Amino acid sequence: MLTAVAVAGGYLLVAVPNVEILTLTIAFSGLLLGASSAMLVGLAAGAIFGTLNVMGLPYPPVWIAQLLGYAFAGFLFGRLRHSFITGSSTSIAFKCGAGGFAVTLLFDILTNFAFPASTGVAPANWWPYLVAGIPFALIHILSNTLLFALLLPVAYRRLGQRYAI
Repeated sequence: MLTAVAVAGGYLLVAVPNVEILTLTIAFSGLLLGASSAMLVGLAAGAIFGTLNVMGLPYPPVWIAQLLGYAFAGFLFGRLRHSFITGSSTSIAFKCGAGGFAVTLLFDILTNFAFPASTGVAPANWWPYLVAGIPFALIHILSNTLLFALLLPVAYRRLGQRYAI
């Protein structure tokens, strides 16, 4: 069910460049299910969304980088789920935002390096691609940091305490 919600969330904001809730849903699955199950949610959601993306299928190395990024989001939030949900409301929001920052930064590093690698560009000539990706990565990182800090604690308070395993 969380895989379906994650994919639906991916489609929900597909028209808004670099703002998404797919990763947020995968992180939420980590808080609910733990690391192993959330990694599977991340891999399945990433596989479905990447394969059936309305913007087109990504290059295979980019798709693999995306899958690794999604799986890491599930793993991190699943592995550290008890530390993310303990403390004051401010502390929880800060930790969730920091986690969102970390997983999104890794995701953007992986995918921004995978793109020129997948197009056959020599590594010495990757810098224009990487520089061009900075503004998009900044939007993605900032929006996910805020979404994770603002929405993840609320979602867990409302649903997590009831359904976490």
